[in-house]
Amino acid sequence: MPDVQTDGVETQNGKGPGMDTNAAFLDPGARRRLFPAFLMMLSVTFGFWGVATFVPTYVGTVAAKAGLSAPYYSAVAGLLGTGVAIVGFISLGFCADAIGRKPTAMIWYAMCLILTPVVYMWAQSIGALLVTVTVFGFFPAGSGPGPDAELFPTRMRGTAVAFCFNAPRWISCVGPLIAGTLIVSLGGYGPAATIVGSFFILGVAAVPFLPETNGKPLPDTLLPAAALAERPALTS
Repeated sequence: MPDVQTDGVETQNGKGPGMDTNAAFLDPGARRRLFPAFLMMLSVTFGFWGVATFVPTYVGTVAAKAGLSAPYYSAVAGLLGTGVAIVGFISLGFCADAIGRKPTAMIWYAMCLILTPVVYMWAQSIGALLVTVTVFGFFPAGSGPGPDAELFPTRMRGTAVAFCFNAPRWISCVGPLIAGTLIVSLGGYGPAATIVGSFFILGVAAVPFLPETNGKPLPDTLLPAAALAERPALTS
């Protein structure tokens, strides 16, 4: 039987979804989803490692300038950011089910983009800084490729999701190096973090190129059932 198209991604009809590790890169329909999903993950990994990881150190410097204990407030900022990140990661799933995958992703990426300069440039007092750090921590950890598994047929899903999740890390590992260099050359955390944090724009820009998957079946998962339904019923 000829292959069919399921929402733009080629699947195998009649034979069941065979495993094909190259299909994620060779299938035109899969590539239309693969690269926007890759850019989304690159955006959040680059932004997270280049921006969020410097938050405790930055809070410590602000506390020291105010005559407060830098180690103490660095630890408080780390605990607040990490603790609320767990809530943000869990909330992402509920929000994605409630309003859709694409609107949720755009909200999370946009908030990362907006809150980066708020944390590093506009919050001046230690109290305001801890509040903004707490709000900021809610978003970056949850901005990963949650819906990626819903974008690809079974035969290529593992390869596609692994590529989108892991390949960006080979690039984003330079994020802290770039951020550290900018901090030294620009003379402070604020401008450097804002520049590196602009990478979150990639996530916002990539989301519209992906289909909405909320409430839809996984690609090709219904084909085996449809093939079985066409078979004559067994009689005793």
